Amino acid sequence: MASDLDPVISNTDSEGHKQSYQVLIERLNKCGVVATGLCYGCIYTNPTISEIRIAVQAGTLTTTRVLDLTSKNSKFVCINMHE
Repeated sequence: MASDLDPVISNTDSEGHKQSYQVLIERLNKCGVVATGLCYGCIYTNPTISEIRIAVQAGTLTTTRVLDLTSKNSKFVCINMHE
């Protein structure tokens, strides 16, 4: 869902994926998933990691997970999913 999103590097966004982060949240929400941005670049590794919480409802059951996203080869990619 983010493979077409290229980085836009600026003085305030050295990895250039803040816009990609917002677009990905919007795209997930359009797919019937409830997506909420938890933090952009908040886990200080190299490169930094961002988190998006997703909630998927199936009948009366809602499953919630957190996606860990980072920059890899100039692309914004998911590297992990956890509770």
